[in-house]
Amino acid sequence: MSLVPFVASAAAALWRERFWSPVQFSVYQRRRLSRLVRHAAEHVPLYRSLYAGIDPDRFELTDLPPIDRDLMRRNFASTVADERIALDDVLTHLAQVGITGGQLRGRYLVASTSGTTGEVGYLLCQQRDWARQLGVLFARLLRGRLHPTNVLRFGPWRRYRMAYVVATGGPFITFLISRFDAPFAAIAADMRAFSIGANIDDNVRELNAFRPHHLHGYPTALELLAREQLAGRLRIEPEVVSLGSEPVTALARSVLTRAFRGADLRITYGTTECLPLANQCRAGRLHINEDACIVEPIDRNGVAVAPGTTSDHVLITNLLNTGQPLVRYRLDDQIVVDKDRCPCGSALHSLQVIGRTDDVIYLRRGDGSFVALPPIPFELVFLNVHGLKQYQLVHRQQNELHIRFVTEPEADAGAIDRDLVRAFSEFLRERGLGHEVLIHCEQVDRIARDPTTQKIRQIQSLVAVPEIVAAAGGGVG
Repeated sequence: MSLVPFVASAAAALWRERFWSPVQFSVYQRRRLSRLVRHAAEHVPLYRSLYAGIDPDRFELTDLPPIDRDLMRRNFASTVADERIALDDVLTHLAQVGITGGQLRGRYLVASTSGTTGEVGYLLCQQRDWARQLGVLFARLLRGRLHPTNVLRFGPWRRYRMAYVVATGGPFITFLISRFDAPFAAIAADMRAFSIGANIDDNVRELNAFRPHHLHGYPTALELLAREQLAGRLRIEPEVVSLGSEPVTALARSVLTRAFRGADLRITYGTTECLPLANQCRAGRLHINEDACIVEPIDRNGVAVAPGTTSDHVLITNLLNTGQPLVRYRLDDQIVVDKDRCPCGSALHSLQVIGRTDDVIYLRRGDGSFVALPPIPFELVFLNVHGLKQYQLVHRQQNELHIRFVTEPEADAGAIDRDLVRAFSEFLRERGLGHEVLIHCEQVDRIARDPTTQKIRQIQSLVAVPEIVAAAGGGVG
């Protein structure tokens, strides 16, 4: 039963953050890492090979070779502690149970990864380890609300209603959260998933009937619901609104804050590979859950970068997954670990998620040099164009930008088209890109979601990093 490890993990996570010092977290993290490395070296063929000659009690983190998705995919059977499991077993299991639930061999939860390469990967987690990850996640997500006065408002007599507006068409990690442990849900919580693929009118009607205390989803999906709330069609009063899986634009934050006044707006940072990476505190910072994971920001060459420096990639170690250990697993996220401690008083370090390396757009100047443009400045340009409801920028070919946009009701689409071209032309000219870049605008009824992940990439590059830039280690002219 998953209730016991979930509650124990949540309680311990609350206690540690409230009373522990940075030194205590560091010692605890090291102890968990040593235990995981010993387990991986003894029970997982891939790590048995990689860690040959490494003493599990005496090693530096950098002694452990990094791994990536491609290595895991090519050697799937060798990455699992249970030698009976092969990739075909996973695929057969998913084909048989679909999304109705069920555990592989009665003990493993199966999730699919939805990275940006278009190649789907699969990850396993024992039910006990999954419950422990969720315990940390909810403890830190709802920190400040888990005091006796508030907790005792809920129970079998009044369950805590949690609505997940997410992709429900496969074994996606957020959907799996919404299906966590029926015995637990029966006691104190009612967790329901609402498909982002459904008609929005249906979701509005069902959410009005459900009246969630907690609303979670992708920022692009919740922004649309927030607009329904502002229009008076959606009438819910969540106490907490949490966001994950996509970047949170300034526009989305503004709309959500206006629509759900009084709700705590919380951003989460997690992945299929490691769900509880970081959670937002009352001061607005994302704190790394250092008792559940290790986060290493690195440059293009795999060398650690200092706090305050933007990484090119990040290595993560999930300290709570023993069924398919992930030790120094590379993600293409860009992050910055903050130099200073958070004013909220937490002993946990904090970070900022800048974006994914694939979303950096490289544009060529007339002299042949390149300009690297991250997503956030583009988002600010969109924010200053009035009448936009949704937008998406796609770098289709070198120096060609395609903008899709959805307008507010009764907005002048022609005027918005002209404003977008003017705003982006000025933005590019300020960065030394006069007439070299073509800008195409297209009004659409909706922004299409990725058919596999059902997410929206709002700032997206389909153009590879130029060879001259990659050879220079990411430098630009």
